[in-house]
This record gives sequence, structure tokens and C-alpha cells, in this order.
Amino acid sequence: LSGCGGGGGGVSGSPPVAAVEEGEVIIGLTDAQGDYLSYVVDVDSLLLEKANGSTVETLPLSTRVDFSELTEVTEFLTVATVPAGNYTSVVLHLDFSDAEIVVQDPMGEAVAAQPQDIHGQPIADFAVRLRLTTADVIRVSPGVPAAFSLDFDLDASNEIEFTDAGAIVSVEPFLLAVPELEVDRAHRVRGALADVNETGSEITLKVRPFHHRNGNFGPLTFAVNDATTYEIDGESYTGAGGLSVMAELPENTPVVGGISLADGGRVANTLLAGTSVPWTDGDVVKGVVAAREGDSLTVRGARVEFADGSHVFRGSFNVLVGEDTAVSALGVPADSLSANSISVGQRVLVFGELQDDLTMDAAQGRVRLVINQLTAEVVQASPLAVDLFFLNGRRPAAFDFSGTGVSQ
Repeated sequence: LSGCGGGGGGVSGSPPVAAVEEGEVIIGLTDAQGDYLSYVVDVDSLLLEKANGSTVETLPLSTRVDFSELTEVTEFLTVATVPAGNYTSVVLHLDFSDAEIVVQDPMGEAVAAQPQDIHGQPIADFAVRLRLTTADVIRVSPGVPAAFSLDFDLDASNEIEFTDAGAIVSVEPFLLAVPELEVDRAHRVRGALADVNETGSEITLKVRPFHHRNGNFGPLTFAVNDATTYEIDGESYTGAGGLSVMAELPENTPVVGGISLADGGRVANTLLAGTSVPWTDGDVVKGVVAAREGDSLTVRGARVEFADGSHVFRGSFNVLVGEDTAVSALGVPADSLSANSISVGQRVLVFGELQDDLTMDAAQGRVRLVINQLTAEVVQASPLAVDLFFLNGRRPAAFDFSGTGVSQ
């Protein structure tokens, strides 16, 4: 025990108390592909535990997480400073009290689901303990950052039962831990700009995961290079030009980065900053175009992010575009894109004016085309033919391709 005195001196004759050594641990959150269009729960706590039972909290604030958004990417959740040592367990506290779970039926239609435990009882707080194997122990040392990813496997953790009234999800959370960040997986960091080092080609963010706009989740530094593409306040840049513009931005500018891992380092492939970050410049709709009739798009699995920071899920949403809609895609020349570039099956972010709860007018707004993910089995290599399972997480039956020149 350390002594306390008015001038900071210790008790006479008592030995000095050694400072506790600390190290940094970077924690990512991810998930695997599944039939969930929305799986929103509150992550209240993420504890690391040593073999002697001592624990340390790594999450400064309760964080509302949509695990269905993590099927293709690992999000940096927190960069925590913790006492050095070996941590043998992880304890994740989940709160299902205000969960928003939406599944898709065999036809790709959205169905709201109610969570329950494996005994059929309503579920609220749930603590999941993961004991790490000897090889997976998290070793934290001063000056040597540790990193690991937590995979909340939705398919293994939930059993879906469809009923006449909707759906029921029986929950028995199942966690996997990877004692490092996965090199072959995309990573995402969200936060506020802390520093731009043009000479060293590095950017540091104050990590603020998911929809947090405040909170101390730690700093994360990553490199940029000549191949890094930027969209800053609606304008596109590549390489050094984008880095120079980033250096002119004020501290705490919102930033979202797509990060890859190479030779143990973190490199940004894409960066969005300023008003190019969803919700910083008004209301935004995110989802997949399921049908198109003229300038009217039907967006399925839509997440509406409001300018005030709140967000909701909508099974289907109407988006209106026009010849004045600005269409962009990272790494694609802006003059090669128009509203006619928005095809059925495309994942989009739409910036516009909400007309009502189910319609956004983007005729004078912006649409960003986002990289798509196709899950399929190859049935013929040349020419390529596949048996499609999912397109951007949706079953093929959810799409009507008649609006883009292909009827089936």
C-alpha cells in the first residue's frame, strides 16, 4: 500500500512502492456470415482476467453494436492501457434488454425476432466467459502492443425459429478469440482526427467505435501510402495529395478508415473524412439496392443514421435519385459515374433529405457506391459461373433485377 502525505512524501522508513508496469492491448470485434440483417445489442463491459482472478476493464463506455455489420470486417473496438502480464480469460457482458434483431426468411424477407435464452425465458444481461488456451493467452508487455480479435459467432450462438407472429431467436453466446489481428481480413477504424504526420506518412485517430461521438477508447496510429484513396468533404484524392488535405483538417474531424495489415503494420487502403463520414452532414441511408424503377430505388436492410447521432433499422426504404445526384466510389473517377451507375444488388450510402420515415430524396444529394460481397460456389471456371448464396448478405430471392436490363 502506498502512503499518502501532504507533500507527496511516503511514510518515514517505508520502502518505496514500485510503479505498476503497463502495456497496450488493441481489441477488435468481428463476426461470421449469417442470416441476420440486424443484430443490435449493448456491449456493457469487456474484461481481461488473469489466472489469479484479477480483472481489468478495457471498454470505457457501454457500446451499442450491430454484429451483422461485422460479417466482412473487424472493427477496432478499443485500444486500452492495462497492467502488464498474461491474461487467461475474456469476459464479455452483453445486454439484450433493448436488442434489435432482424432475420431473413428463405425468400430474403426481413422478419423481426425476439431473443430468449435456451430455456425459453426472456433474456437481458448475459456474461460470456472465454477461457484462453495456453497458445491464445494475451501477453501484455511495456512497449510491445498486444492485439486480439473477438468473434461473436452469430450462427453458432443463435437458433432461429419462425412463427406466425415473426421469429424467435434462442441465444447461447459463443465466442472465439484470435490472439492477433487477422492479416487476411479487412479492418475498420472509426474516430476523431488526432494527428497527421506528413513526413512519416502516418495518421493517428482517437478511436470512437460504431456510433460513439465521444469517449476515450485510446489512440490508433496507421500508415498511408501512394495507393491510399481518400474522400474528404465529398472530394476524391489519392496518395500524397490526400494526405496533404488531411493535414489541413482540424483536430477531432470525423474519420473512418479501411485498414489492412502488412508485415505487422497497419496501412490505410481507404479514408473518409469530414462530411464524407456518414451522419456528419445530415441524414444517411445505408443498405443494398433490391429493385429499381426509373429514378426510384428500393433499398433493403436499410440503416438510417440521423444527424443527431441516433440510428434505426428499416427492412425496406425508398430512395429517389436524379440527373443531379452526385455518385462516387473510392478509387473511381467521379466523371465516369452517374445515377445510372446504381444497379440492383449494389451496396450504397445515400446522403439526402428525409421526406418521411420510409423515403429519402437524394435528387440533389449524394450516393456512394460501396464494395460488394458475393458469397457463392464456383460451378464453372471459364467463363466464370457461380451458384449464388448471398449478395451483400441478402438471399438472391430478395432482388428484382428487372430495373437494370437483366430479367433473371
